[in-house]
Amino acid sequence: MTESIAAKSTTTSQSRSGKDANYVAIDALAFNDLKPNRSTGRPLVSPEPRFLPLAQSQRGLWFGEKIGPKDAIYNIAEYCEILGDINPVVFIAALKQITKEAETTRVEIHDTEAGPKQIILDSYKGEFPFIDMSAFEDPRASAEAWMMEELCKPVDLACDPLWFCALLKINEQCFFWYQRSHHVVLDGFGAGIISRRCADIYNALMEERDIGASPFLPLAAQLEQERSYRESSRHDRDRNYWLEQLKSLPDPVSLTRRNAIRAGGLRRSTARLTPDSSKALRSLGLQAKASLPQILISLFAAYIYRMTGANDLVFGMPVTARANREMRCIPSMMANAVSIRLTMESDLTLSDLAKQVSKTVRGSLRHQQFRYEDLRRELGLLGQGQQISWVGVNIEPFDYDLRFGGHKCLAHNVSNGTVEDLTIFVYDRGEYDGLRIDLDANPALYSQLELDVHRDRFVRLINAILSDSATPIGKVNLLSDEEAYQLLNTWNATDRALPNTNLLALFEQQVAKTPDATAITYGDDKITYQRLEANVCELSQTLLELGIGTSDIVAIALPRDISMPTSLLAIMKSGAAYLPLDPTAPAERLEMILEEAKPSLLISNSTISETLLGNTTAVLNLDVSKDLNPSPSGSTQNLPKAREIDGDSSAYVIYTSGSTGRPKGVEISHRGLLNFLLAMQDELQVLPTDKLLALTTVAFDIAALELYLPLITGAEVVIASREHAKDPAKLASLISKECITVMQATPSHWQALIVDHADQLGNIRALVGGEALPAQLAHKMRKLGHPIVNLYGPTETTIWSTIMRLDGDDLDSPPIGRPILNTKVYVLDQAMQPVPLGAIGELFIGGAGVAKGYLHRPELTAERFLANPFGDGRLYKTGDLARWRSDGVLEYLGRNDFQIKIRGFRVEAEEVEAKIQRCDGVQQAVVTLRENPHGEKKLVAHIVPVQLDNNLLAEIDTTVLRKRLEQALPDYMIPSIFMCVDSLPTNVNGKLDRNALPAPQWQVSHEYIAPRNELEAQLAKLWCEVFNIERIGVHDSFFDLGGDSLTAAKMVSKLRELTKRDIPLAAIFEASTIAELSEQLENQQNVDPLGIVLPLKTTGTTNPLFCIHPVIGLSWAYSGLGKYLASEQLLYGIQARGLSEEFHSSDAIGLPQSIGEMAADYIEHIRHVQPAGPYKLLGWSLGGLLAHEITRRLEEDGEQVSHLTVLDAYPYIQNQTPSSEAQLVCSALNFMGLPTTSLPSGSETMAALTDLLCREYDIYNLPFVKEMKQSNGDIIDEVKQIIENNLAISREFVPGKINADMLFIAASQTAETDMNSVLHNNAEVWREHVAKLSVHSVDCHHQQMFDAQPLEIIGPLIAQSIKA
Repeated sequence: MTESIAAKSTTTSQSRSGKDANYVAIDALAFNDLKPNRSTGRPLVSPEPRFLPLAQSQRGLWFGEKIGPKDAIYNIAEYCEILGDINPVVFIAALKQITKEAETTRVEIHDTEAGPKQIILDSYKGEFPFIDMSAFEDPRASAEAWMMEELCKPVDLACDPLWFCALLKINEQCFFWYQRSHHVVLDGFGAGIISRRCADIYNALMEERDIGASPFLPLAAQLEQERSYRESSRHDRDRNYWLEQLKSLPDPVSLTRRNAIRAGGLRRSTARLTPDSSKALRSLGLQAKASLPQILISLFAAYIYRMTGANDLVFGMPVTARANREMRCIPSMMANAVSIRLTMESDLTLSDLAKQVSKTVRGSLRHQQFRYEDLRRELGLLGQGQQISWVGVNIEPFDYDLRFGGHKCLAHNVSNGTVEDLTIFVYDRGEYDGLRIDLDANPALYSQLELDVHRDRFVRLINAILSDSATPIGKVNLLSDEEAYQLLNTWNATDRALPNTNLLALFEQQVAKTPDATAITYGDDKITYQRLEANVCELSQTLLELGIGTSDIVAIALPRDISMPTSLLAIMKSGAAYLPLDPTAPAERLEMILEEAKPSLLISNSTISETLLGNTTAVLNLDVSKDLNPSPSGSTQNLPKAREIDGDSSAYVIYTSGSTGRPKGVEISHRGLLNFLLAMQDELQVLPTDKLLALTTVAFDIAALELYLPLITGAEVVIASREHAKDPAKLASLISKECITVMQATPSHWQALIVDHADQLGNIRALVGGEALPAQLAHKMRKLGHPIVNLYGPTETTIWSTIMRLDGDDLDSPPIGRPILNTKVYVLDQAMQPVPLGAIGELFIGGAGVAKGYLHRPELTAERFLANPFGDGRLYKTGDLARWRSDGVLEYLGRNDFQIKIRGFRVEAEEVEAKIQRCDGVQQAVVTLRENPHGEKKLVAHIVPVQLDNNLLAEIDTTVLRKRLEQALPDYMIPSIFMCVDSLPTNVNGKLDRNALPAPQWQVSHEYIAPRNELEAQLAKLWCEVFNIERIGVHDSFFDLGGDSLTAAKMVSKLRELTKRDIPLAAIFEASTIAELSEQLENQQNVDPLGIVLPLKTTGTTNPLFCIHPVIGLSWAYSGLGKYLASEQLLYGIQARGLSEEFHSSDAIGLPQSIGEMAADYIEHIRHVQPAGPYKLLGWSLGGLLAHEITRRLEEDGEQVSHLTVLDAYPYIQNQTPSSEAQLVCSALNFMGLPTTSLPSGSETMAALTDLLCREYDIYNLPFVKEMKQSNGDIIDEVKQIIENNLAISREFVPGKINADMLFIAASQTAETDMNSVLHNNAEVWREHVAKLSVHSVDCHHQQMFDAQPLEIIGPLIAQSIKA
């Protein structure tokens, strides 16, 4: 090992001799081998007097590392580029002196029985290497690569140096001083004061003068400062300030488009502003009377606002949290984060925003000591996935000018550690240097391309405001010319001339083509096209004789039979518009609609009209009318022709929920209806052989597709009765009996139907729309056999406006697609400007489908139908939030107002609220949409009762209230839960804050339940001790009791002592009640890490996923899958026979001699865990062959395999027997995806191969292998024997045919050798051996598939496949 310079610098005086010192630099050949000696497995130690507790500021980081992603990086680092000659001996001596002065450089963090403690070592135990990079072709790049590699190495808090430095020589006049620390012991401010002190020491040593006294205070001073603060009144004032500041907190915003689990690692995109731009920003600050950091924060806020539209914007900002001089003399981890909350509006200028930022930042800094983690606890946001804010900004002002020997230094940030979402860092390194902007993001949430796009847009916003600072932030153009053209034109290229026709003419043309074909079926009744036309003409003639014409509206309230579509067509043929009514709707609502619409006539039957409708409207009852006598032959020759239909005249008026409590009627033109039907036919290609189910109530506009599209294409309409529509079993029977080929329904209807009747829906093309489509349902629907057609559109733009065929990855997050024929869609911000790709905005729709407006409501029409700023016509303001994907597809993100979609119906919350407020005893009411624990959407009403004369609140009888609402509202508009509250929460603007309404009580809260067995009693006693509470029930939550990270640590430590088991800290989060924890502990048996069945996750409710080992025989690599799978998913590994204690302690037979024998053995063990199917299997490499064979054998036994994933496994080509050991080894390397050059020429032996594979899979360093070597010295040899045996039997395996589907995941970087002569090196080889093959490729090597980064892609793929 090359000797470190630090070893030669034992004293300060020896180090001052300058360039004559005898030091050794690590040269270019040796530096890659420099690896700090980091031991593992250090035992817990007992608390000693020299131990200090962790500071509050350290606890969050310590806790995060314990339960966070394993690849999370908690190291922070920067390097100083020193522009001049440096004496390495003196420099290292200065670093050694720092370790004597700054206690935090000598800290270790130990887990003790009393929780985590920090111990201050007497001396620094690490080394400070000096590395000569100058011989490299690109010394700077090589140095940066070395620093990143060092940074990313895992650090053991109890064993490794938590502060580390290196000096790297780039050339004679350039050196890099690299400084890395674990964030738990040092923050950015602390690193800065250490840097300044290091420069002072170096300069003093070089000048041979006294270095002076240490300016640093001990770590105990930090704890004293912390204790003093927490006992002070200032702490209470700070707490109250933040609780008031963050009252009615909005949902945290994010710029990510993914719902991925946050991972570790780093992702960064960097921009550099020119010195001129940076100078202009400083000048802008002077004009706005704001500092440069405040200007930069304002720009950041403007960008987040423009990308999200969040008017109430909250983001994080790191602060030093050092409130006095003493605290500023302590190098340690003391930093905190404060929340900046701003009221954003599109007409704000940067100057306006800077004033608000300045005031808010000043207030935040005055209260910066109150810990962020304490605030999260106060706000009830400690759970996983909960945060005050996801995005943040960190401005690092220029605050020190380092000089080493008079040489200038340039500071470069290397890493700020893993961020949870997105943080923008801006580095100010002086007025003569341009600002550097780093966007640091979580790699699971942002791709590099997405991050680079955000970087470019942010810089574009900065430059635009610099060019005109008076421009309101909502008017700043964030789009490049290319992006603007794409959003406005390319993705809206749907124009096509409409023919001069209409629905009635198209229907008549179809009658001429297929007069005798069945047009409509209802039960046993059928009607041909010709007979239907005759009936339509007869009724139309009657209407004309009654004086009905183009200016009239005719209401229709009929049962669901053939008379209904007949009447609709007849009304349109007469030139009038129809108004559909649902006879089952409450009479009060129907009366309100009739009063509003003032129809000239109502077509009904005597039963419906007499029961539900008053005498306010002229009625034509079809069952008693003597004027309707169509000729038996169905001839239409003698009937008069209908009036000419103008495209702009109204085809129908349909009523939707209204925000004032008053329904509103939408007028749709014949041209809009024609365009819709032609667009649907273009997309769906309905054939005369098709049968479409008419399922939807005629009062819902989507019924038009079901009724009219078949009639202009020669297909057949099959009307489902109301009884069939509401009963999934009867509906499924009807679908099967009538051989339905196309069906449209809402997600809620599909969900009810598909649960128990999917087997009867196999021939159906599924159309779905009316509300957001859940991914889980999308996957179930896809199994019906056809790609799902997802449809979106408000009533105001004629039924559907966008369409998307869903398949593949789109099923995971179903988008709403692209615009249909002659339709324009725009995603705009509040200033009616197009938002950038990926940003959230409101969806506006233009084109031929836009409605004429609201009937008799000109003021509302003007409010919602606006002039199109991008072209001709008008735009409808949908109130829906959306964003563009990079492929021109729209994603729906919910509402921007309080309108709700439930069961496909649009509900204005205000209409329901208005009805509730009319009820006795109600003063105020708010209605929201919530999900119950089963994921079902339900309406919830929060009610404020009136105050009585005695100052008490009136009692509300919710049963009476519900019955009153049933008289006025349809069932889908009646809340499932009514909650009485004293008052309604408001936000900082005094407006109602719906997000702060109390959560509904879906079930009775837990009463005290005493422990039911000995283990629960032990746990309850332990919890009572920890919380100092007399009694705790088995269903009381750890966190509701006030548990936090330190309490959890103490609890787990005591649990380990109580149970004598190694319990992870995360156990408290997975099982947060005594009952859950007891069950988890009882199920956690002593596990043989080398046993055939390896439990990886034993808490859950669904059938396990069994993961079959690769060639090494071990399944520990699969443990990383757990965090990607659903919480209820059990996970087991299957490992090779031959290593377990059971194998060695029995008379077991030798290793299996074939894949078949091995599969049979594993099936027996699998059935011990899960006696019967359906089974879920996964196999990687050799495990893939085994998983396929296990599936085949299970199916032979009559079992079902519901999920099979195979990762990068390929069977050998048979009859290719290797002629030598070298060829045997080469074929094995090919099987493993390794190049044949992996072994030196002449060393191609099985012994060398197995040794290579042990190194590839890091067998030598597995902790449990190290531990077992103490009792079984032959374990490595046994692993090698298993590898050799597995390779031998894999060569003989020939896969059979199975009935299960296979998800195949390939490693794209697997070495390309002459594998094709040895292996079937293509996923397609499996297609003939499975029912259905789905192939995905991941950019990694075969051996890397279960490394952290590839697993970020592979894990979700497997999880989604299992869900489907």
